Amino acid sequence: MVGHNYRREAGYRQLKRWLDDGRLGTVIDAQCESSHAGGLRLEPNTWRFDPTLCPALPLIQLGVHLVDLCNLCFGRPVDVTALMRHRAIPGENADATMTLIGYEGGVLVSVASHYCTPGRSEILVSGLEGRIRADAGHAALTTSAGTEAPELAPVASQAEEMREFAAAVRGEGTVETPGEAGLWALAVCEAATLSAREGRTVQTAELPGAH
Repeated sequence: MVGHNYRREAGYRQLKRWLDDGRLGTVIDAQCESSHAGGLRLEPNTWRFDPTLCPALPLIQLGVHLVDLCNLCFGRPVDVTALMRHRAIPGENADATMTLIGYEGGVLVSVASHYCTPGRSEILVSGLEGRIRADAGHAALTTSAGTEAPELAPVASQAEEMREFAAAVRGEGTVETPGEAGLWALAVCEAATLSAREGRTVQTAELPGAH
């Protein structure tokens, strides 16, 4: 089991329900951000600041969870292009990243992930029939008919994960995020790191085992 808990949060569950119901029609793109300023508070000698130990720092620490959500919603990622910069943290690693992902079905996704800006985690999905904006606790669907923003009960997503994992260990079910889900989220991060290093778009098919 891989600990991608964002997909379990109430707002993101509602996003997925609306997408599954076809409320946006054909989905065109998604704009995501997962950032916080934690990098400004860390000591310079922390392992996170070493790019050989933690490449693509904010993407692999934060943005990867929204990558998993997008993989869940949009399918197989195939093309990845990324830029990464060091702007503010005391270490030498990148603290600002922008990643573009092309999905097999044609959806385009941007993932901004920074380790030096105020906390934010949300997604905006646009389709031919409207838009959905969601974060962990909220979701709003806007179409020509108006805006829907249902009241959502909070979810203890990490506790839910642990209960599911324990049940699977006892042979009482399966887990929602098996190793394969983790590998595909990681494949995007690996491709983004390679793209930023070499200045080109990377196909996930280039990566070992990503088939």
